[in-house]
Amino acid sequence: LPDLNVENYQKHDIKPFRYKHMGSLAYVGGDSAVVDFTGSRPILDIFNLKPLSGRGAAYLWKSFYFTEMFTGRTKTLLAFDWVRTQLYGRDISRY
Repeated sequence: LPDLNVENYQKHDIKPFRYKHMGSLAYVGGDSAVVDFTGSRPILDIFNLKPLSGRGAAYLWKSFYFTEMFTGRTKTLLAFDWVRTQLYGRDISRY
């Protein structure tokens, strides 16, 4: 990368950083999460979506998290981990 200072910033035609809010997702444990899409996209503002919390938000969070997994192996391991946690609970004895 070239040395970027104020003088050669415009010479390299580099666009300034622009923050784009895509919403907020927070997993808060158990079967609970918080989802907030307000102000993320104008099309979503039409539906007047309010922040969502609880089990439905947790499933939405898990679906987004699942789609971020790249390989089939990691998706399979993640799905089995979620099923195992539902059946047997979370093992916290090692922490």
